[in-house]
Amino acid sequence: MDEEKQLKSLSPKQIGERISSRRKLLGITRTNLAEQMKVTSKFISDIENGDKGMSLQTLYKFMQTLEMSSDFILVGNCYDNKETENLKRIRENILTPLSSLEDKQLKFMEEVTKQYVQVLRGKGNDG
Repeated sequence: MDEEKQLKSLSPKQIGERISSRRKLLGITRTNLAEQMKVTSKFISDIENGDKGMSLQTLYKFMQTLEMSSDFILVGNCYDNKETENLKRIRENILTPLSSLEDKQLKFMEEVTKQYVQVLRGKGNDG
């Protein structure tokens, strides 16, 4: 019964929203995504708006091109290590610019980072 309820809750609109959000997060245009997947921009638009369904082959292309799991595309669950990959990418985006700083600037950023992390953890200046 739970499975049946879950299948009924598969919404083309929500599937399209997840695909659209991921595409935008990656900075990919509909046209570029369409070219990568060898489909039309109109088709991508129809999928993202929930106006069309997709074949298993198209689902697989979305998974590969946007680096998303089928669970996440279909029902919004994330069971694989893609989240770990995203966190790794975020760390790289933070750390790479720091590598170009001079020693004095890097030491300053170290202090700023320590203080910022303390604030995020709720310790403020007491900690």
